[in-house]
Amino acid sequence: MSIESSSSSPGQSTLRPNAIGLPGVLFQSITTMAPASAVAFSLGAAIPFAGGALPLAVPFFYRRERPQEFNALRHVLLPAIPFVVLIFPILAQFIPAPSPP
Repeated sequence: MSIESSSSSPGQSTLRPNAIGLPGVLFQSITTMAPASAVAFSLGAAIPFAGGALPLAVPFFYRRERPQEFNALRHVLLPAIPFVVLIFPILAQFIPAPSPP
């Protein structure tokens, strides 16, 4: 990329038109997204192995490693709400339905 002075505004420098081609744009976008996609794929691979221990790991981490940021509402109660909401339909699958009349 080269920067050259614009003739319309003498004190301001701008990029030359078409200075960056498609390969440069693609390379830059891929290198920008690579760290986030690596985290997403590694979490996707780790979640089946962690199972139910994953929601429990967050409160323990914040309580031990970052006690100044630990909030019982945010790190204990809010993650427990989806568990409680989802446990009822799962348990309902084990209760036999009444026989039809």
